[in-house]
Amino acid sequence: MLKYNNMIEFNKTKKENFYLVYKSMCESHGFPALHIDNIEEVFICKKDGLLVYSCFKWNTGSAMCMIGFPVSNLDLVVPKGFKDGLLQKFFGYISEVCKSEGYSIIWTTSATKRVERALSKSDFQKGDQNVNTYIKVLS
Repeated sequence: MLKYNNMIEFNKTKKENFYLVYKSMCESHGFPALHIDNIEEVFICKKDGLLVYSCFKWNTGSAMCMIGFPVSNLDLVVPKGFKDGLLQKFFGYISEVCKSEGYSIIWTTSATKRVERALSKSDFQKGDQNVNTYIKVLS
């Protein structure tokens, strides 16, 4: 766990302990929730003890990992400015953890402007232009 100013906490949590919260967060957004078997590692971000964001990481078996599906807590009613810069710091924390675990590349996708800005401010570079992602669900 990493704390900033005793107000912001970043840490990993077990998917089994977080799954129902994640499903609730997805429902608030109208997102489909991944099945628990499709989740490998869970990062969470809290501020003032309140859950603000979650994000997942998948290990590839190489020096590259994938992060994705950052979800904000829509049930959280906070004053304006409460989340300012928080997503960027969250991606920074995830990057530090991945680097400490030996990864040299983090891969992700996003079409959400707020997420794209936070990734860019966290030194992620846009990998390509006008690329679509294709997914085949096997089960």
